[in-house]
Amino acid sequence: MMPPIVWRHSVEGTILLLALSFLFGSIAMRDVFRTKRMILFYAALASFFFITHAMWQLGPTYPIRYSGACLTVCGLLTSMIVAASLPVAAILRGVAKPLLLRKKSSPIAASASSRPEKSVDESAVTRRQVLGAITAVAPVVALGVSARGFLDGIAPAEVPRIMLHAPSLPEDLQGLTILQLSDLHLGISRQACDLDKFVDRLGDRGIQPDLVLFTGDVADDLSQIGPAIEAARRLKPRLGVFSALGNHEYIHDAAVARRYLEKARANLLVDAGVPIRVGGSTLYLGGIDDPFLAGGDFYGFLRRGTERAMRDRPSGAFSILMSHRPEGFIPAADANVDLTLSGHTHGGQIGFHGKSAFQPLFPDGYLWGRYERGASTLYTTSGWGHWFPFRVGCPAEAPLIVLG
Repeated sequence: MMPPIVWRHSVEGTILLLALSFLFGSIAMRDVFRTKRMILFYAALASFFFITHAMWQLGPTYPIRYSGACLTVCGLLTSMIVAASLPVAAILRGVAKPLLLRKKSSPIAASASSRPEKSVDESAVTRRQVLGAITAVAPVVALGVSARGFLDGIAPAEVPRIMLHAPSLPEDLQGLTILQLSDLHLGISRQACDLDKFVDRLGDRGIQPDLVLFTGDVADDLSQIGPAIEAARRLKPRLGVFSALGNHEYIHDAAVARRYLEKARANLLVDAGVPIRVGGSTLYLGGIDDPFLAGGDFYGFLRRGTERAMRDRPSGAFSILMSHRPEGFIPAADANVDLTLSGHTHGGQIGFHGKSAFQPLFPDGYLWGRYERGASTLYTTSGWGHWFPFRVGCPAEAPLIVLG
């Protein structure tokens, strides 16, 4: 389940959203928002959120609490998208209203209204209907986007094939495949049984990676960590299954998470690395700790972790670093790590043309996709799972990294 602080923020956000959207609508479109029908609609919406928040916080069983959390998040997201469309609806309404009034006052309209077979009231109703339809365009489009987002959110994760070319790659590592599993968040919107089905589909497609890497946030229900590792092991990766810690392992109790990972033989790497022989060459794999407890020394924490993880790297070995947060790419590049694999951001769950929609706001955020820094490469995955099942243009994924 989500941490309790999320419930509190959700309550605050819901109240603020409902209040601001009704205030805006009452000012910009008062003839619509001050009707009895709209007041009843808002009362029903407020009741819906009251019931779902109560289920989330006070439900006697986990399924009821989980259902309350999902309904709250889905309702809140939809309301936010529709609320964001209200200014557009107000603009369209403001542009259309004078045009309709001008049509009413034109000589042709005046002549038509004087005819006995068509009353003024009938034409007025028609104008109201047209104005109402124009006003509804933006909210209806917003609802469509919301529906598409939820449909994409529940769609199975994709397996994009990411070709990474490195001049320093030894011949023995040419064509090596790595399946990256990050941000599964099992126990929220997806469960271990969903990962089992996903692994079965990979097997049906003949996908058998050489290496499987879990780059943090495996499960919010920590008891599902073991089944997740076992599911990955069914792919029979010849070089093994390895894992790193994410911030959600710390949110839910890192000590317990580590015990589950170690019990499942997940080869947990925390500020440590291991050489892996591949033919006559060496692949060096490292993993750094998540800076959840780093306080204000965020980048110093990542830098020291990278130095420790790469301390035993053999000369000439091709190196890979698991860093749950993509900010770890900065010290990794400074340490001449060849490839960094990260997650954490979920790509913002909204994207365009293979990049996060939020990339312009965070140009150095490494939110989703491939990035270069000197001779080093980073791939940040959008994640296999999510806290809430909503994605637009940024599908859930388990990238298959192919070295070449």
